[in-house]
Amino acid sequence: MEEVKVGEVVSVSCSVSHSCPSDPPLLTWSHSGTPSIQSQQQTNSQWEEKLTLTFRPSIADNNQPLVCTAAYKGGMTVSSSKTINVKYAPVDVKVEGVSSVKEGDSVELRCSSDSNPAAHSYRWHNSRGPLPTTGPTLTLENVNRLTEALYCTAINTEGQGQSSPLKLNVEYPPEIKVGSACTSDISMVTCLCIVNLEPPGTVEWSLPAEPLPTLPSTRLERHGSVTMVTLQRALGFSETVHCHASNTQGNATLSFTVSTNVKMLMLYVSIGITALVVVVILVPMSACLLNNGGRSHSDQPVTSMQDMDASKCASSDPSTSRKEQKDTSSEINTNYYTKNHLYGNIEAEEDGDQFECDGGDDSVYGNV
Repeated sequence: MEEVKVGEVVSVSCSVSHSCPSDPPLLTWSHSGTPSIQSQQQTNSQWEEKLTLTFRPSIADNNQPLVCTAAYKGGMTVSSSKTINVKYAPVDVKVEGVSSVKEGDSVELRCSSDSNPAAHSYRWHNSRGPLPTTGPTLTLENVNRLTEALYCTAINTEGQGQSSPLKLNVEYPPEIKVGSACTSDISMVTCLCIVNLEPPGTVEWSLPAEPLPTLPSTRLERHGSVTMVTLQRALGFSETVHCHASNTQGNATLSFTVSTNVKMLMLYVSIGITALVVVVILVPMSACLLNNGGRSHSDQPVTSMQDMDASKCASSDPSTSRKEQKDTSSEINTNYYTKNHLYGNIEAEEDGDQFECDGGDDSVYGNV
């Protein structure tokens, strides 16, 4: 049979007549397979050698000759050939067209395949379903970055074959996405710029000056068409910073105000430091006043509220405390007719006394 289908079992035969049964010619096929030889006597002292080959044709065998050769003793050869027609469903189906297209433009795509016979119809579809086109070409109007991948199916009398998905490379200018912002902590400002652009380009940070001085990025990441660039700087380097992105289709710039709460944060820090200093100053003074008050009530008799106030204030001025306290003790010994030797035997306070007043004079009580 001259027409066969790919993969089906095929048998081909080749025969030759000869008159020397003791030394017949050697028959061979040009194709691999399973051979089978037969010898049969004919009339008039003639003999026939027949070689049958069984094999499964492939796509590569289409339109290729099958050659049978008879080699006689003495070196003479005779050959014969036939070309076979192998039929098969479409293979190597693919969508062909431009590799890149600018957003908003139109593009024409073509479906191609290898088949025998040739494909007689086509189907186009994307992930959502079939498209209303049945020919070998498809025209897309107003292409955009969201255009889905396309498939093509070629059909002939032997079956059908589908292409791999084709995702158009749609080019568009940079777009700075929501989520780009600057944040800050006590010592550092961190800015993140998220840009969607195709083809890839440059994304840079700059300060608001002429000409714009660029700042080195701390980190750059690319995820498909999205580029993420991070900038980290110490507080106070600028109140405004620009993110500038560009590619072959255009450019985009967005300005960021570096953390509107930075000034308030610095104000809070200043207030906190001031409060801490005030506390550090007031704590020793309060301890001193409490200790003086304890000595006045527990160790000395006082004639009036005026004397008690004078005793408390004496410790606040080291230059006058010695004289004032000596005078007060003299008044106490003069005005009170009590057992003076009880006070005269009071000894000076030792270092580390829990009633000791910082900046006070231990001898004052020792001399009462």
